Formats: sequence, structure tokens, C-alpha cells
Amino acid sequence: MSTGLMGGYTTSASEEIAAVTFGPDRVVFASADGEETFTVATEFLGVVAPATAIVAGGESFASAAPSATATRVELRRIVGAAPEALCGGMPATHMALVSDEPLTALRFMAFTGADAPGPEAVDSAICLISGYAVD
Repeated sequence: MSTGLMGGYTTSASEEIAAVTFGPDRVVFASADGEETFTVATEFLGVVAPATAIVAGGESFASAAPSATATRVELRRIVGAAPEALCGGMPATHMALVSDEPLTALRFMAFTGADAPGPEAVDSAICLISGYAVD
């Protein structure tokens, strides 16, 4: 996993999540000028292939966050309450980091629902997909 401040390249990201720094147990979001807006504590759940289904019978991570070079999806549980900026007021519960090979970009996905995203999940839904360039 890459570390350090990454700038957003998607136009759907709000100003509060225009840049991000990923750490092993947290994700720090910042405005476009690098001013920290909030931190989300996370717990590592595992790594899955991009072709893995997000929910039982549903689309894969690769089709939801398209990338011809995606090679890895890291799943995390959000510890505590997530800021409303992640899911437009809905409570975010999980996240996935979809990375490319070579590592030039990351797609950040936030989810609502009680279940961790995966082929056995029933209560899991995407609420945000945002892209970040690796410097």
C-alpha cells in the first residue's frame, strides 16, 4: 500500500475529501490544499481479487470501480462513527482500496450496511467511489 498525501482526480469528491493519506489503521482526508478535514479509524479485514463480488450475486469491485490494471482490493472496517462527508449523511461502515499495478492510482470505495463487502454479503451497498493519484 502506498502512503503519503494523494490528490483526488475524480470530480465527484467533495472538497472535504479532495486529498487523502492512507495509513495501516486510519485514513486521513484533507482539502485540496492539504488541510486535514477528518480522520477515519479503520481495521484491516483482508485482501481480495478485483473480480470478487461486492455482494452475493452482485457486481465485482473491478466493475464498480473500473480499472484495466486493478490487481488488489484491500478491505477495511470503519471503527467508530464515520464523518457524514463519506456517504452523504448515511453511516459508512466499511471501505475498500482498489489499487493498480503499477501503482499509479487508488480508487477508494465507501460502503453502508452491516456486512463487510464480499461474495457472502447481503447488507452492503456502495455509497462513494473516489479516485486518488499516487504521487
